[in-house]
Amino acid sequence: MHLLDVPTWHLEASSGLVAMRLTGDLDALGVIASAMALAEALRASERIVILDVRATTGYETGARSAWQEHLQPLRGRIRELRVVEATAITRFGITALAMAIGVAATFDES
Repeated sequence: MHLLDVPTWHLEASSGLVAMRLTGDLDALGVIASAMALAEALRASERIVILDVRATTGYETGARSAWQEHLQPLRGRIRELRVVEATAITRFGITALAMAIGVAATFDES
């Protein structure tokens, strides 16, 4: 298992699965660092990505495009994008990201 933990995000990767928890306000550096870490985890193998955004309070304008830039080349490695408890604006951004990189996204609002 691979584990990375920084103030605004936490990533765990295991066989077939990558889980990332985003917290607080994501600034440009946090977004780029999280996108790069997720991309690195996906290089190892095709995986389901679980994105937990329950504790996300906001993100900078370029967040979606930064994620898109780093994940676009690896879209074939994302089997599915599962999102946990997104606000309306976060859901919109993630839906746009998923459409741009050609990955199915499902939302769990439990």
